[in-house]
Amino acid sequence: MVTVLDLAVYFLHLDIHILQLLFRLTGTVYTILYASECWAPTKTDVAHLDAFDQWCLRRPLGIIWQDHITNIEVSVCTGLPAVSETISPRRLSMLGHMPRMPPSADAYKAIYHDIRSDWRRRPGRPRQSWLATIHRDLRKLDIDLDNVPEPAADHVLWRGLIRGATHHSGACYYNEVNE
Repeated sequence: MVTVLDLAVYFLHLDIHILQLLFRLTGTVYTILYASECWAPTKTDVAHLDAFDQWCLRRPLGIIWQDHITNIEVSVCTGLPAVSETISPRRLSMLGHMPRMPPSADAYKAIYHDIRSDWRRRPGRPRQSWLATIHRDLRKLDIDLDNVPEPAADHVLWRGLIRGATHHSGACYYNEVNE
């Protein structure tokens, strides 16, 4: 069993920058992305998230604005993806659970039942809905919402599609079967 003293000794031998980056990975990202599966972010929201993420990366590295180091250089230096790049896979991961839900579940109804034609959003509400965001995410994978239950039933295939649709993930298999 690992004790607190063992962890302290281990972390004392690490560089302080590595410790701060580890903290960024463990604390800040999960706090930022809490319930991001349910968001329908606008471009402004994504820009603010990425700006905060870059600020959190620059602090432990000791990079200040006067150094004139671009965000791309910081991302390459740390090897970490932008926070905005993790929202879509999280949203699609949650979508993969919905076809397996019973049809009486509210989440299932929200996706697979038709919306009344006379329904309108109240004034002041966001124009972009979560469902429209899902459609946009699925368009990148070349999948229609009606076809989601088939690949989502296979957890490995769905995870592979979400992670980037590489040949080894089964994404090519899905496209070959449906052609």
